[in-house]
Amino acid sequence: MSTILALDASEWQGDLTRQHFAYAYALGVRLYICQLWGSGPTGLGPNDFAVRQLEDAVATGMFIAGYTWLPPAGTTDTRFVYEASLAA
Repeated sequence: MSTILALDASEWQGDLTRQHFAYAYALGVRLYICQLWGSGPTGLGPNDFAVRQLEDAVATGMFIAGYTWLPPAGTTDTRFVYEASLAA
């Protein structure tokens, strides 16, 4: 079994720079996992920094993955997220 170091970040981490990703890569991180939609400093919604974070991770040689975070059922209306996922 192999192990890969990964970095998971969201809008909460702010506007990460390419230097942040280069530093993580130098430490052995090879996978960046980006929260694409979910909780952030301004509430629920898209990660405003996702595109740049993903581009910078790829530029430093990392593999990338993304996820959406939905709050527990009944706490907010997330039907539009579900419907958008089905449409995609």
